[in-house]
Amino acid sequence: MKFKLYNFDRLTKEEVNFVNKNGHGSLPKHEVSMRLGHGTSDRNRIEVLKMVVECFETGWFNHVANVTCNTFDDVFRLTNDPSVTEEEYKSCVERLLPMHSVSVGDVVENESGEKFLCDRWGWTRV
Repeated sequence: MKFKLYNFDRLTKEEVNFVNKNGHGSLPKHEVSMRLGHGTSDRNRIEVLKMVVECFETGWFNHVANVTCNTFDDVFRLTNDPSVTEEEYKSCVERLLPMHSVSVGDVVENESGEKFLCDRWGWTRV
């Protein structure tokens, strides 16, 4: 099965400088990035999932890789587990753009087009 991996758009140098000068909360993109990085809870789940949808609409998620494996947990393992060999990684992970390992706040899409947020504990359907 082939999964699409989406990382949140990185802040540019100019955006980082703006946040450093004006503080947290001064740049909507940075604020969203921080909130997604904390995952969902019972109190904020709907709000965070709406945020994910809006981020796709604004282009703040980048399709950074295709990962061939069996499960969402395999996508996480292949990009995080240090025991994954270079050969296994290269045979399963097709990098499209610069990327980081799957982290809380990233999104993985299955072949049916269903998107799931990497959450603090497992996966939450978007």
